[in-house]
Amino acid sequence: MLVGLIAFNVNAKRVKEMSKSERIKNILVDENVLSPTFLEDFDSALIGIIRDMANDKSTPVYSYLKLVEALLEDGISEEDAVEYIDNTMGNWSDSVVILDDTGV
Repeated sequence: MLVGLIAFNVNAKRVKEMSKSERIKNILVDENVLSPTFLEDFDSALIGIIRDMANDKSTPVYSYLKLVEALLEDGISEEDAVEYIDNTMGNWSDSVVILDDTGV
């Protein structure tokens, strides 16, 4: 019993040390037969998972606002960031979900 408790504490500590995006990625990798698609360099915008139980598939969910913020931090103008997300990332709609959390 004590060994199980120690193992649980070690695993719980390891989970706490992971960032939210790392935990989400680990879950997605575990739940999908095929490797899920992730947006490289946008871990800060990864906010959750959508589960399609009918097709046994989990899809990463990204925040539109956090994607814009990440691109702004890279020195891209807001107009170019919005255009890039809408025209480039929007084409990956079967691989990732971009949640429009702009409030408009």
